[in-house]
Amino acid sequence: MALVDTSIHLDLSLQKRSEKDKVDLMTLKEMRERLANRDAIREKQELEERAEAERELQQERAKRATEREQQQQQQQLAIGALATVNSASVLASSKSASTTTAAADTSSEVARKAKDKFKSAASKVIVKVLESYFKGKTSHGKIESSEDFKHLAKKVRIT
Repeated sequence: MALVDTSIHLDLSLQKRSEKDKVDLMTLKEMRERLANRDAIREKQELEERAEAERELQQERAKRATEREQQQQQQQLAIGALATVNSASVLASSKSASTTTAAADTSSEVARKAKDKFKSAASKVIVKVLESYFKGKTSHGKIESSEDFKHLAKKVRIT
């Protein structure tokens, strides 16, 4: 009696599988081939894994390269802005000196205002460039404390 029940149970379990499930199952021939060629299959898997790792490495390198390019562009823009501010202040001071022929106090005041304007514009550019080093966006030369950042900003602005 127990033998009959087991065979019925096996028949039911086989019937429960759909045609798709049956197609997905490996045949004995496929299993033998896979076991016979397991070294070749392992080598193929290792090659695929290496290729995947190489693709990830190339993507990481490309990402770093674009970050470096963006950083260089920001620095060039900051330097260009500094040069523009410098030339604008020189033009403003030359215009103010040529148009102002009043007392000496007035001309020195205009020159002082132009100089202060230039310093404030230059300090903004300097802070913008130094921020990337302070926030850690660079791979080298990180400014670690806010005191160091302030000191560098003042030092560069003065010189």
